[in-house]
Amino acid sequence: MESVGRRILADPMTTMALAALAFAVFFAVLFLTVLVFLPAGRERALAIGFMVSQRNMGLMLAATGGALPDLAWLYFALSQFPIYLSPQLLQSMARRILGRASHAHAPGQEPRK
Repeated sequence: MESVGRRILADPMTTMALAALAFAVFFAVLFLTVLVFLPAGRERALAIGFMVSQRNMGLMLAATGGALPDLAWLYFALSQFPIYLSPQLLQSMARRILGRASHAHAPGQEPRK
């Protein structure tokens, strides 16, 4: 992965396309997982979706024994961006979802915090 900077400068369009793909895969996995687990409650669905979208790709790469082409390593490097930026990107959405969930409690019960 030491050649990521060189690769960005040499082929910026491919690099931007891979970064866009990494973000698209991240958000697709997040939202599909949230939809699947929505019957379990909004809070749980969001937590599970966030966990699943933060998949540990390092384990998958380690299993290949380094036998991947350079393009796969570049995708792996770029896929770290949505993982590390997602807490900031999803903060307002999570507040809205969790805010609604805390107001939708049964009468006589304290809302969950």
